[in-house]
Amino acid sequence: MSLQLRISSSQEKRPTFRGNTRRLLRLSDIPDSPAALGAACEAVDTDGRACRLALPSGASEPWCERHHEEWKDLNARWGKTQREAERIVVLSLDVAKQKVLKLRQSVDLRRQIRDRFYPRGGDIQDYIKWLAKLEADVRGLADSLLMQNLQRGPTPETPGVHTGTPHPDRVSLGETITILRSPLDPRIPIDSLQGMPDDGTILVLKHFYQDLCADSVRRLYSIVPDLDDSPKQSKSPEQKEQIIPDNGTDIIRAWFRIMVLNDSEASTLEHATRSKCINDFLMGCQASQLEEYCDYFEKAWRPHAVQYLRVAICAQTLAGGDIKTIQLLGGTIPSTTEGLKMTKPCWDILYRWFPNLLTPWTLASICSNFEDYTTICKLLMMRLYNDHWYDPASIMSECSTGVYMGFIPTSKGDFTTNVGLRQEGQLWVQRESRNYLCGQMAIGDPLTQAFLDELRKRTSTLYLVVYEGTHADATVHPTEPDLFISRYRSAMNLDDLEKADYSTTLTLEEIKDNLRMKKTTMYDPIVVDSWQFIIIDREVGLPFRLIDIVQDTLMMLIGDPSPR
Repeated sequence: MSLQLRISSSQEKRPTFRGNTRRLLRLSDIPDSPAALGAACEAVDTDGRACRLALPSGASEPWCERHHEEWKDLNARWGKTQREAERIVVLSLDVAKQKVLKLRQSVDLRRQIRDRFYPRGGDIQDYIKWLAKLEADVRGLADSLLMQNLQRGPTPETPGVHTGTPHPDRVSLGETITILRSPLDPRIPIDSLQGMPDDGTILVLKHFYQDLCADSVRRLYSIVPDLDDSPKQSKSPEQKEQIIPDNGTDIIRAWFRIMVLNDSEASTLEHATRSKCINDFLMGCQASQLEEYCDYFEKAWRPHAVQYLRVAICAQTLAGGDIKTIQLLGGTIPSTTEGLKMTKPCWDILYRWFPNLLTPWTLASICSNFEDYTTICKLLMMRLYNDHWYDPASIMSECSTGVYMGFIPTSKGDFTTNVGLRQEGQLWVQRESRNYLCGQMAIGDPLTQAFLDELRKRTSTLYLVVYEGTHADATVHPTEPDLFISRYRSAMNLDDLEKADYSTTLTLEEIKDNLRMKKTTMYDPIVVDSWQFIIIDREVGLPFRLIDIVQDTLMMLIGDPSPR
């Protein structure tokens, strides 16, 4: 066996990843570290400033008292406006205009609730559900008006109406087949509705829905401007800061195409295959679908989203013949998400263009297997990407040799300074503790099995607990029941102390429970692809030397002649 760190291969393209970069995404707030304490008001004032007032522990709402009252008032106004809009029955063009005016007010109030009180996107699914219902109601109204007009006699200019050739058996009966599309379908241009046998009511509804969709497209482009691949007018006043496409633009657009390919329903995918570019595709999407895309990129730090970013980045570093591709929305993307590796050039790209997308506690979410994870851990040990991704509280730096050989430490219990006999106030207190170390190694690495076999030989000095992948039960476990990690006893004098019973403060089962909890919160492929170790001193009161033991064992296994 040998110690290796794979940096790149001859088949990888090596574009220049250094140099100036720019902000590609307007993200919602990234979740705080699990270790962060305290909560703050999430509301945003009307001038755009975040409140961030500290909340009392156990607060049931994510806002301070003032903003909670504002939230209730705005919700009441929105609910009243929405009910008024729903009660209006469209019987004429003037009534339709009144209904649309109320609907516009309702949409504006609901957006204020979303933007001011849920800047992290906490209610986005409720908002999208409400928007989808609004779409369905308005579309249903337009469709019913269309059918009423057709019953009075359609004209050849009616949009979305196709009279097909009847079956030969039906010709003698004079039967025709009519296929209808909703006049509010975003793919039907508003100009094509001008010749409809209608008093203008459908046009009013079409304008409202077209504006709704256009607002969502503008919001999406404000979150991720590089998605906009529409032809630009060079002298347009709106294009003063026109984006010049670069490597970042390519990654963003590939990321979107990969998401559409892998996450879309059949009808959406059919629309995508008929669209020449991303902008054409978006202009034919419904507002609720566009808001889903806004949510996707606003919270692009989520594991599901960054996995598709991973594919887009990996594809950037591969030579043309190394991966199967397809054409979609005006670009070329991988046809599969399998078999791609996050090599150093990939991490370079991610750090250049998306340095703030991931944090030290979410970095693992972009890894598709444990090999990806060990690669980034090794690169961090080389002090790369330190400004944004290195966690000074991590114990990895204490075990850098182990990390280079594939052992990733996750937590430790070092009780060296907190054991023994001491007087605390009026009491004599005796504490006993066993040190422990938790870590991970790749299942498929031959060194992992050799490491496990070696540790199993050391039962005279170590306890060992090992989990395989996602298994809930340990593959290796000590036979001793109720194994304590830390305990203490106390008494007024030393004679009574010898007779006092111990109280346990930390057990092996609690450490196992903590490990199982971490397994459920880590991104799944890493857990599936790794062994999880808990290594414990058999004797109490020893100096902490478990990291040294791990590193010496690994060095011995690869043939190093001089373990430390």
